[in-house]
Amino acid sequence: MQNVGLEILRGSQQTNCKFAPPPAELVLPARVYGGGYELRRDHYDWHGLQRGGSQAALIQCTVGGEGRLDYEGREHVLVPGTVLVVHWPHNSRYWLPAGCHWEFVWLIMGGGLLFRMWRAISARCQGLAVLDQALFERCVADVTHLLTDEVDGLEASRVAYGLALSLYGAVHGDDEGLNAQLATARDFALSHLADGIGVDDMAAAADMSRAHFSRRFQQAIGRPPGAWLIEQRLAQAAERLLGGDDGMAAIAMACGFADANYFGKAFRRVYGVTPGSYRAMFEATR
Repeated sequence: MQNVGLEILRGSQQTNCKFAPPPAELVLPARVYGGGYELRRDHYDWHGLQRGGSQAALIQCTVGGEGRLDYEGREHVLVPGTVLVVHWPHNSRYWLPAGCHWEFVWLIMGGGLLFRMWRAISARCQGLAVLDQALFERCVADVTHLLTDEVDGLEASRVAYGLALSLYGAVHGDDEGLNAQLATARDFALSHLADGIGVDDMAAAADMSRAHFSRRFQQAIGRPPGAWLIEQRLAQAAERLLGGDDGMAAIAMACGFADANYFGKAFRRVYGVTPGSYRAMFEATR
């Protein structure tokens, strides 16, 4: 299906758009700060820990060529049909490999509800959403609509939040593949993170042996249950770091880490900065 908006943008070669903000008295679930179309053949390299002191979410739909993404140490190839879903500050880097070209459309967004959802989407798909063709084309159409039509801040907010909802449903769709035992284990873990539970406890909740549970869980979720547990604890800790003034020991205990030292090492390994540095990035904007 031809995207007229995309062809208009290709004709302009490159565009960067900003949107008039909605009325200040409106508390909206999403805001769009800017967007554009780019065809990069030269240097292009961004890191989620080097993009300033305010939080933001990025959607970048690849429509030609290829790029690279390093998400918490895992490298991915970004090809047409894939969507880059990252936020900052975060330990992720995306760039143009030498000798390649990369064509994409992008939006930078924010807003409390959208940003919280975006972090969940990004964590679940590890920064790279691989969509079916219809949903990918719809995402590109939404982005190009904002870039080529006369859109005010209210329409931009509606489209951005709709994109987030669509991506959330797509990347969490494999939850539907969990059988009742695995779903019980997942729900048990999410409601007992503060209790320091481990893989043995999840296996018991699923009424499976540890080995059988671990194998089935990884097949369904794509990650070992131990790694998944750490991800959930760290995501909860990141929420607490930005949402209050609790000390590191209190946050570590509330999220099920054995002590603040172990929490700090695990957080830095995944997020690339210490918990204190992560919080400090937002002190001026909280």
